[in-house]
Amino acid sequence: MALKDLNFPSTSGSVNTEQLTAALKSNVVQIELKQPFQSPSPLVYELDAQGYSGRLLGQLRGTGKYEFSISESTKGVVVIDGIRKEELFKIVF
Repeated sequence: MALKDLNFPSTSGSVNTEQLTAALKSNVVQIELKQPFQSPSPLVYELDAQGYSGRLLGQLRGTGKYEFSISESTKGVVVIDGIRKEELFKIVF
């Protein structure tokens, strides 16, 4: 089950769920993945001011802590299933 199926709203600043914790620290997004996504290829992208995904930040390859550098214009991040092109999770700052 993907997080979007749980009807979590987009969140500002930080989020803590059973599956992950995500927070903005300066120009770094920190994501701690507590439970892996069902998708074999969850990709993390920056969100621009219009809410569109932009630059690829990286991939979540399993449980653990991840840090991604973001630009000053980044308004959030989105995790997308790289195969199905479905949104798994989004956080807006």
